Amino acid sequence: MTLHHVHRLHGLIVDAPFELPAVPLSAVPLSAVPLPAVPDDAVPDLVVEVTGQAWTGEIPDGRVVAALEAGDVFYRRVAHPAGFTFAFSRTAVFDLSDDLRHVTARPHEGESPDRLPLFLSGAVIAAVLMLRGHAVLHASCVEYDGVATAFVGDSGAGKSTVAAMLCATGAALVTDDVLRVDHSGAPLCHVGSTSLRLRQGSRLVTGRSLDGEPTDLSVDGRVLWRPPQASPGPIALAEVCELVVDPSITAPVKPPSDWQAGLQCLLRYPRVGNWRDTTSAAHFDTLVDVARSVRVTQLRVPLGLPAVTRGAEQLASGVFER
Repeated sequence: MTLHHVHRLHGLIVDAPFELPAVPLSAVPLSAVPLPAVPDDAVPDLVVEVTGQAWTGEIPDGRVVAALEAGDVFYRRVAHPAGFTFAFSRTAVFDLSDDLRHVTARPHEGESPDRLPLFLSGAVIAAVLMLRGHAVLHASCVEYDGVATAFVGDSGAGKSTVAAMLCATGAALVTDDVLRVDHSGAPLCHVGSTSLRLRQGSRLVTGRSLDGEPTDLSVDGRVLWRPPQASPGPIALAEVCELVVDPSITAPVKPPSDWQAGLQCLLRYPRVGNWRDTTSAAHFDTLVDVARSVRVTQLRVPLGLPAVTRGAEQLASGVFER
């Protein structure tokens, strides 16, 4: 039976015809029309539909607001009178309404719809949050002692691995890959992905094997691990750490930094990059607010830390200054 899955994801209520790696609120048959009554705070902010018509590669006319191309592999974001279209070559296209409340998804002709949740909960939701005016970081994030610490870096830098190691020592997962930060007043972040997507080589990240732990494989071949979850409400963001591997040290260190250096760090790791319009300028202003109000520093870690005996405890001591 196909269901409406209602989730809380980055502070938004998302109604989708498939399960997302997010906090579940309810699941009811798609045939249940009208939908059962829900509390006021569970009215969807974003409704996702999947059409039966496959995408054949066409992209609507409009203004290209973001693009990245490498040969015949590309993604494009196009603004047009009806809203926005997000196109991922040979994978799927997502049409976002101009009020930022409805998404229509179509897998590419001949492609399985199984990858739609991965793109929706990653690149698409990040763009929606950014268009709504939120600061969006390419980060994994954990909660410890009531406050959150985020980790930024390039893809493959070890953000998810570090988050997994810390969750093994008593921290709770806030999100993986995409982090929403509310920057008016005290900075707050929101629970996002409920799973860590680990590379196959990171199965030994907690000081013990993940064999026997509740794991699955994602559609892109990552190991999905579901560690303890952070509290559901907005969480105070205390620190953002840039991951830097330093083979000259034997224990994690965090050198001092200032807010200007912190801003440059945040700008190096956009989750939604290559914007070509005023959205980029507006997002720059949100990142200035974050850099001014949150400690942003480097977290320098020894080469090969995830494989070191008692590496998780050593890392936690360096991050949380236990």
